[in-house]
Amino acid sequence: MKKYNIFKVLTIVILLSMVLSYFIPGSSINYTGLEKGTILPVTFANLFSNGITTVNAVVTTIMFILVIGIFYCVLKKTGRYDALVENTASVFDTNRGLFIVITVFGLGLVTLFCGDILPMLVFVPFLLDVLSKLGFGKPSSILATIGSIILGFSGSTYTYYINQYLSLTVKDNVVAKITVGLIGLVSIVAFILLFNKNKKLDGEVRKSTMKKMIPLYVTFILLLVFVILGFVNWNGYFGFKGFEDFLNNLREAKVAKVSIFDAIFGTSIAPFGAWQSYNFGTLLMFTSVVLSLIYRLKINDFFEAFADGLKKAFPYAVIITLANLVLVNVYTSGIFYTISNFINGKEVGLFNSSVTSMLASIMYPDTGYAAQFTLTSLMGTAASKYEALFAVTYQAIYSLFLLISPTSILLLIALHKTETRYIDWIKFIGKYFLVLLLAYLLVIAIFLKGFNQNAIIFMVAIAVLLAFVIVVSKSKKSKEVKKEEPKKVETKTEEKKPAVKKATKKVTKKTTKK
Repeated sequence: MKKYNIFKVLTIVILLSMVLSYFIPGSSINYTGLEKGTILPVTFANLFSNGITTVNAVVTTIMFILVIGIFYCVLKKTGRYDALVENTASVFDTNRGLFIVITVFGLGLVTLFCGDILPMLVFVPFLLDVLSKLGFGKPSSILATIGSIILGFSGSTYTYYINQYLSLTVKDNVVAKITVGLIGLVSIVAFILLFNKNKKLDGEVRKSTMKKMIPLYVTFILLLVFVILGFVNWNGYFGFKGFEDFLNNLREAKVAKVSIFDAIFGTSIAPFGAWQSYNFGTLLMFTSVVLSLIYRLKINDFFEAFADGLKKAFPYAVIITLANLVLVNVYTSGIFYTISNFINGKEVGLFNSSVTSMLASIMYPDTGYAAQFTLTSLMGTAASKYEALFAVTYQAIYSLFLLISPTSILLLIALHKTETRYIDWIKFIGKYFLVLLLAYLLVIAIFLKGFNQNAIIFMVAIAVLLAFVIVVSKSKKSKEVKKEEPKKVETKTEEKKPAVKKATKKVTKKTTKK
């Protein structure tokens, strides 16, 4: 854990949230608006109570992560998972770029229309294994999977909390949102295919002759279908209430005033289009049991896989808890409301809204709570006149900064999974991130009204910063090349001199003998 810096980074951010609470007074939101208060420091004694609050707030997410761990351990216990990875890699062995395109747009577009970043996380471990087998480096694999989910969410047309707090529908700003999402996904494909350096294959890719893998292929396909059916808001997009009516009809079948459906499946079953992570987690757990029956796993083997899944997923549960501990610290101290009011209280512009969204990505790593707390604070300031503006700006900039945020849950999970250091990831993603930030700001400025001249100044400043970074990096590379060249020449001359002396000695010996 220490080797990859993940928990060290989280510890630093937690301590920073505590330190800020000693210097920034807290504020709260009530029916009269924003109310400034006094300093509410988060002490070390408060960490315990805040930790309990954190676990209660994210228990559903933690359970979902644990079920994913169990699911993959059951897959490996069947003895067919490695063959599944081999076969998938063999199909794209001669056209690895196609696999990148399918991965990026598959994960990104489904997330864009679902408006939730968690469901597609189920497919990430499998895709990471295939990408590694095809020879893609760890950072490129993370960007192709986790990056696609995050940037797909940046252009999501349906986000429940954002639409709710801004009184908007899925039809509002749909062109701007889809443009943002597509720019992000296309840029990922272009960046990976142009700058991926690790072209050496991870071992020999061969098509496995193992049979009985059809259930695994069918499983992943059905899971994808259920994600689309369950998380796409059919009523919000198309006004289709067929799934809701069908479930209500099933529950109306009763015996002695007791619903047969509820008695068998429970009352927590939600209709397609209204699923949450616990609904999908239940399906995933059921799928694990079915696969163990199909492949005739012994009861002991299943429970062994169950225990291994919990053990392997536990570090990810800790990551989720620590990241959201920052959220609870910030919320209880009220410092974000104060900062947001200071930034947006008098004037609203591209700079103000972008900085607010960036801070939210660090202080509020949970997307649901982030939208709730951030937009509530914004609607109490001058930003209340710009609902459409913040519907796009907040979502795009907040999601984009999740690519580099030290509390980004999906990013930290991927870094831990691939054993990649946080600092190495920042070095890899830095220039790409700046270019994409500039592109997002341009799209927002073009599609939306309400910005003043600060928008142009802000974008020009970012462009200048980007040009400066590129020039500096190129100059450093040229200096390194110049330093290496003389060394190579000296070593060559030193090697040649002894060889000449030896040759002359041999010639003199031969002449003396004659």
